[in-house]
Formats: sequence, C-alpha cells, structure tokens
Amino acid sequence: MTVLKKISEYLNLVIFAVLVVYAGIYFFELKSRKPTAVVESRTVDVDQVVNKFIKQTSAQALRDEMAYKRALQTQLNKPLEIKRDEPKIRPEDIPREQQIWKDKVSATPAESIQSELYQQQLDQHLEEMDKAEYARQFIENARNSGFHVVLSPDNKVISVTPIRKPSQNEDSVDLFPAD
Repeated sequence: MTVLKKISEYLNLVIFAVLVVYAGIYFFELKSRKPTAVVESRTVDVDQVVNKFIKQTSAQALRDEMAYKRALQTQLNKPLEIKRDEPKIRPEDIPREQQIWKDKVSATPAESIQSELYQQQLDQHLEEMDKAEYARQFIENARNSGFHVVLSPDNKVISVTPIRKPSQNEDSVDLFPAD
C-alpha cells in the first residue's frame, strides 16, 4: 500500500506543477498585452454611402445587361440545326384495324342491327328513368309546397289535395296525410 500512496502523492505533485505553469503563462500573457487603442468613430455621411451603393449597383446592372446581350447575339449568330429522326415504324406497316385515323373495318349486317337495337333499348330505358325521376321530384316539390299529388302511370295529375293538420290552421302542414 505504501507504494501506491507514494505514486499517488507523486501524481498529485505533477498535476499541481502543471496547473501552476498554465496559470503563470496565462497571467504573463495578460500583462504583456498592451491595451488596444480605442478607434475614433468618425461620422459617416449617409448620402455618400447611398450614392456609392447606387453607382455600384447601376454599374453591375449595366455589366449584366451587356453580358446578356453578348450571349444572346452569339446564340442568334449560330446557324440553326434541325435534327429530324426517321420514324421507326412507317404508317403503312401498321395493320388497318389498329390505325385510329382510318375508318374501322365495317361490321357484318347482323352486328350493325344488333348494335342499333341495343342502342334503342338503352335510350328507351334512360328515358323511362328520366320520367320516373321527374315524377318523383314533382311529387316531392308539391309535398314541400303543402299539397298531396297523385299521378297516373303516364305522369298525368289525377288528384291534388292540400295537406292540413286537423286544427285547420293555415300555417300548419300535415307531413303524412292519410290517403
């Protein structure tokens, strides 16, 4: 144990010596420095600074404009080169049924008749749906206005009855009248 104590004391002594040397160097540098002289602040004329900035900016703008004009002039003086690539696929090589700008291959008479019949059935169905929707909206609007309307299958008005509450007040409306 005594050996460890002696090593510990020796290391403590070395650390203390290093700290003393660093402290001496620090204080020696502080004393050797001469105080810096305070620079006199002179008054700056704002107009002169602004005028100088404006001159520099306008000169830079002129230089940029001249550079732009030179670059534009050099590009305009170059000959125009147009490169045309030959098409890889000629239009003649495409089958007629795949050419969208050409007429389609005509269908057989049976196919054309079938397509016309299908189109007529579709038009008729859409017209029936439109009429049914119109009738529904008509009845709904009448009910909102205070009337109960009954329509025939061919959308003709059969009867119209005002919707009233049993109290017979003109301001009251029966939302679910008895049929």
